[in-house]
Amino acid sequence: MNEQLIKFIELCLTDGVITDKEREVIFRKASEYNVDIDECEIILESMIQQKNMSQTVTILKNEIVTEVNTEINNSEKYSSLLSIYSNIYNLWNDSKYLECINEVKKAEPLFKDLFKDRWAVTAKYYLWSLMEVDLEKAYEEIDRVTNLVEDKLYLQNIIGRIYQEKGTKTNDLTELNKALHCFKSYDYDSEYQIENVKEIINRIVSNSNKELEAKLKSLGVNSEIIKQFTNNDYKKLWKVSCLITEPYYNYIKNTISNWQNSNPNFFIPSNGIINEKGAVAFIKANWTNIYVYRVDKYWEKKGSDCDKFKSFDKTKIEIIEINEIV
Repeated sequence: MNEQLIKFIELCLTDGVITDKEREVIFRKASEYNVDIDECEIILESMIQQKNMSQTVTILKNEIVTEVNTEINNSEKYSSLLSIYSNIYNLWNDSKYLECINEVKKAEPLFKDLFKDRWAVTAKYYLWSLMEVDLEKAYEEIDRVTNLVEDKLYLQNIIGRIYQEKGTKTNDLTELNKALHCFKSYDYDSEYQIENVKEIINRIVSNSNKELEAKLKSLGVNSEIIKQFTNNDYKKLWKVSCLITEPYYNYIKNTISNWQNSNPNFFIPSNGIINEKGAVAFIKANWTNIYVYRVDKYWEKKGSDCDKFKSFDKTKIEIIEINEIV
């Protein structure tokens, strides 16, 4: 595009803003230089974005200047703060993360006491740098740093990324869901991060389900129980050894003729700890479909013919042992 027009646009962009009047003059100049208006508009928008990005530190510095002028009248403190903040930003921008962390630590009291809203910006560089050099330390510092910041939303994105990084490295779904929550709460467009975390979560769940399914199959667990686990209905599986005394029904005399003992084992799915009382209640509640939960494939319940006569209430179940399997 015309060099003179470019210089004119740069002049208009000195303050980082193009007014409607300036835009009108720019397009008029473009016509004078025989530059296509559409082309001029594209170049103009691009230069505005570049200028805004390059002036981020300048804008923040100007905000600090305003705050200093209204809140304190101490040029020495102001100069110190401005210099420290600029140095922190430059260190972070140059990927000198350890130096950035040290500068933030030295400046933290000054920022917290004098400019709490500017501390939010500084804290972002601090957490981001920590994430690069020591993820666990960044994770530990999240709550402390966030509690010092009034505008917590400003930190949401970087906090979400720390949760995401930790969750990805450890396959921790709790941390990944925290990241998802942070990205959804973030004030800017986080669609990419949201979809990325969802993909990671789905992959971990899928791999975990495959491993769990293979393990349950190797234990001889019924397919109905396996499905309940892969659907996340249950988290734990218990193996319960029992002594069961069952009524044996005499059809000729239409009475219970005797009681017979057996020692079956059952799988009991649960989301918590199974005690003896709970195990007995589960076995009784699922007695008509007990084949799904039995461990011993050879075992056949002897009192099944008595169920329709409601004599199972007299069956005695004693829990011998309970072990957590999954």
